[in-house]
Amino acid sequence: MARVLFVILLIAAAAFLIYRQANQESSDEVRMVRAIEARFEIAVVKFMGAGKISGTLAASSIEETEKALAGLKRVRDEFDSLKPTLKNEKAIRLAEKLGQRIDEFFTKNEIL
Repeated sequence: MARVLFVILLIAAAAFLIYRQANQESSDEVRMVRAIEARFEIAVVKFMGAGKISGTLAASSIEETEKALAGLKRVRDEFDSLKPTLKNEKAIRLAEKLGQRIDEFFTKNEIL
């Protein structure tokens, strides 16, 4: 009887660990999408700040604009490489919304 109880307890512990591992992978995907979203927000703020600075005629203002554009394009490239690898439904939904926001921003600001 004790052996049967021990085996059942062992199976339950293994099932719990498998369940935790499966959910951990899913939340990792969501965290990756949210991390890219946070980097996109930072890049947008830098781009908008560079746009305000670009009113001045200085080489540093052009350089700031170019850095901001490079940051935006880097975030878009990271997103484009991550999106096809997603398997979690929540991560896919978040990625679709983020993809729409990125596309709208690039279209609205005429960034190629």
